[in-house]
Amino acid sequence: MKRLTISLAALLLTLTLNTTANAGLGIGARYSYVHNNDLEDNSSMVGAMVRLRHMMFFGIEGAIDSRKEELNDGSELRSTPITVSAMVFPIPVVYGLAGLGWYRSTLEVAGEEETDTQLGYHFGAGVEAPLIPLLKLTGDIRYQFVDYEFDEIAESLGKVEANGYAISAG
Repeated sequence: MKRLTISLAALLLTLTLNTTANAGLGIGARYSYVHNNDLEDNSSMVGAMVRLRHMMFFGIEGAIDSRKEELNDGSELRSTPITVSAMVFPIPVVYGLAGLGWYRSTLEVAGEEETDTQLGYHFGAGVEAPLIPLLKLTGDIRYQFVDYEFDEIAESLGKVEANGYAISAG
C-alpha cells in the first residue's frame, strides 16, 4: 500500500509539473451568489476549485462547495455539491462549461433531518483573466438543475427543486 501511495504521489507530481509548465494548473477558493428559482431569498456558497487546462482550448474543473438555505416554510437545506466541468476556451480568456455534480443535501424540518444524494447537471460561461503570472481571477455564471427527494420527513414537500443559477468568483 505504501509503494502504491508513493507511486501515485510521484505520478501526480509529474503530471502537475508537466501541466503547469505547458498549460496551467490552478487551485483556489471561490465564492458564489446563488439564486434558487423556487425561493424568495438568495444564498451564498463558498468552496474550493482545481482547474487543469490541458490544452489551449480545453480544460477541466473540479470543485467542492458548501451552501445553506432557509426555505420558505422555515426549514433549512444544507448542500455539499461536488462538481466536475469540461471547459472550452474559444478565445484564451473566455470559456463555456458544462458538467455534472453529486449533490449531498440535508433538509431539516421541525427538528427532523433527512439526507438525500442526487446527480445534477450544469452549464454556463465565464472569464479567466490573468492578474500576474501565477494568479488568475475567474468569474462565471452557471445554471444548475437538481431535484432533491425527501420522503422520510412528514412535513416535507417530498421534492425540493434546486434549479437556478450561481454567479461565482475565484
